[in-house]
Amino acid sequence: MLSWSPGIGAFLFDSPFERLAAFKLARPQRLGLADRYARMSLDHLRDRHPALRRFFQKGGAARIASELGREAADQSALHGPNYWLAVLYRALEANRKFCNGGYEVLQSIQ
Repeated sequence: MLSWSPGIGAFLFDSPFERLAAFKLARPQRLGLADRYARMSLDHLRDRHPALRRFFQKGGAARIASELGREAADQSALHGPNYWLAVLYRALEANRKFCNGGYEVLQSIQ
C-alpha cells in the first residue's frame, strides 16, 4: 500500500489541484529533466550514427525516416507511446532536415 503525506509547502495552496499544478510546474526544473533527456538522447543517437549513415547511403532521407519510424514503433510496443525513445524517434522521423543529412552533426558531438 502506498501512502502520501504532504510536505509543509502543500498547505500554501487552497486546493489539491493547485498543489498538483505547482508540483507539475516545478518538477522539470527541480529534477533537470529537460537536460537529462537531452544528454541521454545525444548519447543514444551518437551510437546510432554509423547506422544512420548506412541507411542514408542505401536509400536517402526516405530510408532514414522509415527506419526511425520502425524504431519508434518498436519502442512504443515495448514501453508505450510516451517512452522517451519512442517520442524521440517519432520526432526525428518527422524532421526532414535530420533525415536529409542533419544526423551528421552527431559525429561532432563529444
